Amino acid sequence: MFVGSEPLTPGKAEEIRRTGAVVSARYIFTEGGAAGIGCGNPDAPDDMHFMADSFAIIRNRRPMVGVGQLDTFMFTSLLNYAPKVMLNVESDDFGEFTTRRCGCALEALGLHEHLSYVRSFTKLTGEGATVLGTDCVRILEEVLPREFGGSSIDYQLLEAEDENHLTRLFLVVSPEVRGIDEEKVLSRFIRELLNTPFSGVSQTWFQDQTIRVVRRPPVETRGGKLLPFHTQALATLSERAARPAD
Repeated sequence: MFVGSEPLTPGKAEEIRRTGAVVSARYIFTEGGAAGIGCGNPDAPDDMHFMADSFAIIRNRRPMVGVGQLDTFMFTSLLNYAPKVMLNVESDDFGEFTTRRCGCALEALGLHEHLSYVRSFTKLTGEGATVLGTDCVRILEEVLPREFGGSSIDYQLLEAEDENHLTRLFLVVSPEVRGIDEEKVLSRFIRELLNTPFSGVSQTWFQDQTIRVVRRPPVETRGGKLLPFHTQALATLSERAARPAD
């Protein structure tokens, strides 16, 4: 099974493998095409060979509030038939970039560089649709507090896996905001997203319960910051960065 659009997390990978299937991740973005193809001998759920025949890559070290430094990807297209000509274009994604000999067929073709734990720091994903975190800031910090009470730090969009390893978006509402109708808050949030250009959401989000309301304090980063949107990926990366090197 070749999968994409959402991160192939350990939980998802294990559930697919229990069916007897082999699962392989792909890293594709509209502007550039395929940048990563699944490794035949992976050492991470989304271990992929970097398509060095199609791209050059620069890892741009940049700060992320509450997390630290991230190695973000900047791509330059090499093919004369690439969808778009790119020169050091940042994809808004980050991850691990390594060189290793894995012994699979793609290595035999000369693809020795690997991408893994690829995630986005400005996009949230649920049910295959992508929401720009920047689109949510105005809704979370202005629209919802104005209509339902509370302040800009009482609402947060959290990306995490649910009990069935499905990537969900949780609209976190602080218990400090009292006397609200959760369905009305959720409906207002989604309606506002639908009116946001290029938001990627659709009416099916109402039926699929892609976004769920959770009454709890917003999740802090490891550095104690409260961000309008918080991703499981950033939390995981922060934890990995905090571990001592082997």
